[in-house]
Amino acid sequence: MKSLALVLVMFLTSCASQAVREGHEDVIGEGPGRLPLALRFPGGCGDEWKRSVEAIEGKLEKSYCERWSLARRHHLMEKGREAFNRAAVQYEALADEGMENRAMALNNLACVRLESGRLKEAEGILLALIAGREAIIPAYYNLYILYRYAGRLEEGAKTLLLMKERYPENSYADLELGDIFFEREDYGMAERFYRDALAADPDNPVTLHRMALLMERTGREKEAEIFYRRCVRSFPHYRQAYIDYSSMLLRQGRNEEAGKMVNRAVRLPANDGGGR
Repeated sequence: MKSLALVLVMFLTSCASQAVREGHEDVIGEGPGRLPLALRFPGGCGDEWKRSVEAIEGKLEKSYCERWSLARRHHLMEKGREAFNRAAVQYEALADEGMENRAMALNNLACVRLESGRLKEAEGILLALIAGREAIIPAYYNLYILYRYAGRLEEGAKTLLLMKERYPENSYADLELGDIFFEREDYGMAERFYRDALAADPDNPVTLHRMALLMERTGREKEAEIFYRRCVRSFPHYRQAYIDYSSMLLRQGRNEEAGKMVNRAVRLPANDGGGR
């Protein structure tokens, strides 16, 4: 399975302007054994959630930010089913407070349910959210991750198409759709979606890398080289692009150029890049 690191950076970067405009903070939940789910929190509440929240827990009356701090602390910093349950209680209460909280809280509640193995509940929450007027882009992303995790790729692809229709400025859906068709060896459809992703974000290194791989797979090595060069120019720390580019150069007998690419790759941290 391809690495998601740079893809998720792209997703968050694409959401950044919207997040700033609306005063939200989008983060990807991460950690051993955790799904890469997109959580949304209100901006301006500080980082109290990173510290002990015992004092907040003891208050009879909690402020808006204190409730969000509790939810975030339980969800991201603590472990076990009980922590998820405590986070869910806060999200449910916040969702009942009105439109300002509802979409964020329901999205995050669905993530709690999914991480707890309650896929049906998570799916129901996300489907209801994207069907309503208060839908937010992380809900589409999380529903896609749910379907992919469950092996329901056809439904996942439909979710990506809905995401693409509603958020045409975000290249994530096009990139993932391109990957689905690439893996099915439907290279014509893969190219269509990769090119749509490039149109939305011309210098995104992940899409440039995918285009290089596609050109190489379909025998268009001159075009592949153009995309490899654009990729490493736009993101010089993209280790996997150097490795794949050097492999193509070696097959062409261009050993000296391939060696230069390999040398650049080995000087980078091993976890950089996001190849297949």
